[in-house]
Amino acid sequence: MVSRNPARIRIWISGTAFVVSVILLVATGLMTWQEWSSNLTWHLDLGVENNVAAWWSGALLAACAFFASDGYARFRHDDRPAARAWLAIAAILLFLSADEIGSLHERLSLLGKALNLGSWALLLPLGALLGSAYVWSAIVLSRRGDAERRRVLVLSLGFGLLASVALQEFIEHAVAWESPAAKALRRVVEEGTELAGMLVLLRVTSGNSFASEERLPFQSFFDALKPLGMIVLFAAPLLVAVTLWLPDHGMRGRPSDWLAAVMFLGAGALAARHAVFSRENVTGAFALVLLCGMASVVSVAVEPQKTMETGLFDLGARAMTLGLVVMAMGAILTLFTSVHWQEAVLLHGMVLIYLIVPASLFSGHVFPLILGGIACIGAARPTREERLACAAPDAVVR
Repeated sequence: MVSRNPARIRIWISGTAFVVSVILLVATGLMTWQEWSSNLTWHLDLGVENNVAAWWSGALLAACAFFASDGYARFRHDDRPAARAWLAIAAILLFLSADEIGSLHERLSLLGKALNLGSWALLLPLGALLGSAYVWSAIVLSRRGDAERRRVLVLSLGFGLLASVALQEFIEHAVAWESPAAKALRRVVEEGTELAGMLVLLRVTSGNSFASEERLPFQSFFDALKPLGMIVLFAAPLLVAVTLWLPDHGMRGRPSDWLAAVMFLGAGALAARHAVFSRENVTGAFALVLLCGMASVVSVAVEPQKTMETGLFDLGARAMTLGLVVMAMGAILTLFTSVHWQEAVLLHGMVLIYLIVPASLFSGHVFPLILGGIACIGAARPTREERLACAAPDAVVR
């Protein structure tokens, strides 16, 4: 048995996500209605980019993608089409996460206008591609029987809620919203619909990871860590270059920030595996999950060029904040008996190097990606309990 109560874990995940989403939604409505604006409230506004609220939406979709990928682990041995269908759903969710944090569809709309094609000319083919991939996946999974068909219906509800936001955005630009109350209502309805869709998707996809007491969560992500690492190795320079080239990186989301945030979330997911499995290092594993989440937030919500005066030096705020979090991660990693001290030394060394590098867009975007990669490598190391379980002839974990 690798989990005391999978159903309780799912309830805890869904409940926590619901509470945080409601808090952000209420804060967004109040700030829009009363026109509040401060450094703190700005981070809670779901209608703004590059803040904690924007990270939350992208993180929910990324978590759904991790959970959906475990559908591949469920069916890879006995139903390859169904396994590939869940993998396609995971890819769709991961793209939506990148769009939420990196503002992809907004920039495609602007590009369409610049090419005199209209704001929807590039979005419609993209939507058709994503929709076709989902329809194929839904048809394949529906053939598995009534249980999987019910899951597909709930999935369709979640994706339908997300798709309805496009119509709401069209209405937003077509109608003049004069009063603050009307603007607040429109924003609450739009952001609330989007969050509701994410929560529905989170609930149904988490069943892949916590449907059995004999299967560890995030198995597909763990198995694919090496090939994913190669993909990230090639994608990271491209995303950094694109982000540096974009003229609106201050007011819109930044693609490279999304990759760094997802890498830290991935490290947290791997640490969560330890928390589910381990009996000796549960506290350390949960602390590592929390720190990975904090590092993911910092990668999005702290401006890459913002500086902090510390006497003789002006240090980058992102490097300083992320450095402190990551150094704490290195200390936690050393509590695991299977983790070598080299990971902690490497993390701390990279932090010290980047703390003395002048703050810039380049260093601000490269730094989180490097640390996120190291964190994934460290968190992926199996604990002593996992190694013993895999070596045991009667191991039930797969």
